[in-house]
Amino acid sequence: MSSKHCVLQKGGVADRAAGIGGSDVAAIMGCSRFGRTIHDAYLEKIGEGRPFEVTEAMNIGTALEASIAKLYGDVIAPLGEVVARFEGVEGFRYVSSRLPYMMAHLDGVVYAAADYEALGEGEMAIDMPSARGLEIKNVGIGSAKYFGPSGTDEVPTDYLLQCQHYMYVTGLTSFDLVALIGGNSLRVYEIERNEDLIAKIVAACDSFWNDHVVPRVAPPIPETPDGSRAADMIYRHAIKDLEAENNERVDELCRRWLAASKQIAESEEARECIAAAIKTHMKEATLIVGPDYTVKYGVPGTRTTTDWKKVAAALNPPVSLVAHNTKITINEKRPFTIKPRFEDSNGNE
Repeated sequence: MSSKHCVLQKGGVADRAAGIGGSDVAAIMGCSRFGRTIHDAYLEKIGEGRPFEVTEAMNIGTALEASIAKLYGDVIAPLGEVVARFEGVEGFRYVSSRLPYMMAHLDGVVYAAADYEALGEGEMAIDMPSARGLEIKNVGIGSAKYFGPSGTDEVPTDYLLQCQHYMYVTGLTSFDLVALIGGNSLRVYEIERNEDLIAKIVAACDSFWNDHVVPRVAPPIPETPDGSRAADMIYRHAIKDLEAENNERVDELCRRWLAASKQIAESEEARECIAAAIKTHMKEATLIVGPDYTVKYGVPGTRTTTDWKKVAAALNPPVSLVAHNTKITINEKRPFTIKPRFEDSNGNE
């Protein structure tokens, strides 16, 4: 089942810390549609990320893989081709012989019928002349806009990178990405090997693994909103009362933060003043339609709430029941504030 490009090893998709899989590449290269960043990938690989959660959508996608593969098999059968699925080697992955941290979990392989018949029972040879990779996607109707017509290579960037990554690991020269879109449209995308793109993937993954994961050095944190979230993840272990050294740059940043906060407060106050004037004009009316805006001043609604604490107290449940249903949640985001300091004439705060 191995080839000159890779070897087959035990280890399933859930063993994500063992190396770089196809779904990691978009995060590492900064183009994930799902908000996953290089810092998310870094923490996962060093064993400090959030536990891998299998979502309902993932479970549904996995359950439908065999059916989608069968539908595709029916499409290519008249062309003398066969889909071989990986049920026989479940829990295994292909690992690059050149860069052993580069890994691939294929959904299957497409063969010419003659090559398929030459395989032994349960065998999955990826170095057959006709072999091309198979990646299966179950796509919600809301994501259909990211896909082009069937027969093209117009797929989301993260899926394109995933297939190119798999081609590097396995040595395959093409992939069929088969997507069931909205539950009723089967589309087939033909992804050809792109050596320039593969070179960029390899360079990014090599730097990520050897410059960051192996020495456990976090990737640089950008000064962006995503960077603020990354800092919360990387530096989530705080040492109480430990004071960091101040310097000219940090002092300037703190003053900019205070100035920005003041502008936000002043802007919010100005908004409320304007709202007061508009509400006074509208009186009992609920709608104004402008040339490029709509104002709604709605009708007060009602909301019913139950004080479950009082209900529980009245029922007087045993302490063991309360303890069993008590959950302690740790807020991973460290609170961050900057407050101006005021001193009196004697220098006292």
